[in-house]
Amino acid sequence: MMLPRFNIAGMHKWDLPASKSLSNRWLVANFLCGGKIELKNVSTAEDTVLMINLLQQLKEGQNHIFQCFNAGTVARFMTALLSVTPGSHVLTCSQRMKERPMTELIDALRSMGAKIRCLESGGHLPVAIDGRRLRGGEVLLSGNTSSQFASALLLVAPKMINPLTLKFGQNSVSYPYISMTCEVLRTCGHDVLQQPLQISVMPATDVHTFSVVVENDWSSAAYAYNLVAFSPNLSLVLPGLKLPSWQGDSVATSWYHAIGVETQFQNNGIVLTNNGLPKKSPLVFHCSDNPDLVPPLAVACAGLGLDAEFVGLQTLRYKESDRLTALATELQRLGCQCVVNSDSLHILPSQLLINQSGNEKQPHTINTYGDHRLAMSFATLACIFDGLQIDNPDVAAKSFPNFFWQMLKIKQL
Repeated sequence: MMLPRFNIAGMHKWDLPASKSLSNRWLVANFLCGGKIELKNVSTAEDTVLMINLLQQLKEGQNHIFQCFNAGTVARFMTALLSVTPGSHVLTCSQRMKERPMTELIDALRSMGAKIRCLESGGHLPVAIDGRRLRGGEVLLSGNTSSQFASALLLVAPKMINPLTLKFGQNSVSYPYISMTCEVLRTCGHDVLQQPLQISVMPATDVHTFSVVVENDWSSAAYAYNLVAFSPNLSLVLPGLKLPSWQGDSVATSWYHAIGVETQFQNNGIVLTNNGLPKKSPLVFHCSDNPDLVPPLAVACAGLGLDAEFVGLQTLRYKESDRLTALATELQRLGCQCVVNSDSLHILPSQLLINQSGNEKQPHTINTYGDHRLAMSFATLACIFDGLQIDNPDVAAKSFPNFFWQMLKIKQL
């Protein structure tokens, strides 16, 4: 997709998708309580549609082979859910998902009595699962690979014989996503006790009928922040966001403030404006709790020529792509100087070169590596560059189905 140069000014509205993280958690919780939750504003992202379809397939019980493609959250949640659902199941996936870590979740489930057999490589999908009621009890997780392991176990805790207690190592990552799961369980009526490095779930005997409106997605709001960061005379209205929020990526308000974007809250959303002030650097962002914000914020800092260091990135190598390597590679191809270590990315002040040849009509193609967050992050550079081409833009549908339509058709207010 060739993007035009975006010279946007004035006040516009940008509609965000609903949070797929919240949607997927509510969908599993609703399945386990027998459909007593009325869900409104559920995400239409590919990952959530996939979760809806797999839950329907499980409910119908006719096809016991479940395909989760490269959806990490779906893979982890379905592994736990199938383990507590009686029957013989197979969970399979894409080649990339076969490479992503599953060992700690599989071992934790096995320690509580789950029967899981890895069909190709130990600790990885695909797996065969003989579902049964698990005994619960105490489980130790390192917490340094994926918070989805903990969330998967917590969501199915109400179906275990005994209360579940998770204990974590000192270096747990993405903890706000675990807290989000705890809030979902509490709203369902389960007693959840959160302590430092420990969470216990005491299942409720019954879940009463109630309704939930899923909040819009703070992770997706980051791309709107980028547009405003690159456009001094632009204001964007984003409905459906609030503070406080269960979504940890609401930290975007403070992170983007550091690069010149102000957030003003209205009754049902936020307004983003560029403050026009000189940007302060060097900047350091500690990202172990909010890895999804790294691609857009790193692209924003590179585009603005800032000195910015991102630390705590150990999980980025295990996303839809090796996101850390891919991000650094594409930034370097644009002329950005950056230093990559095992868990950090240091962006040095650079003048980006969209066109190395000097021919203004020759486009620069961004390789997206099949990764939705890379595609959308780099697309925002169209605010400052001509000739930007995004390879495989359809991957954005994984979390933000109409992202490029929104880019091209921003609504004037």
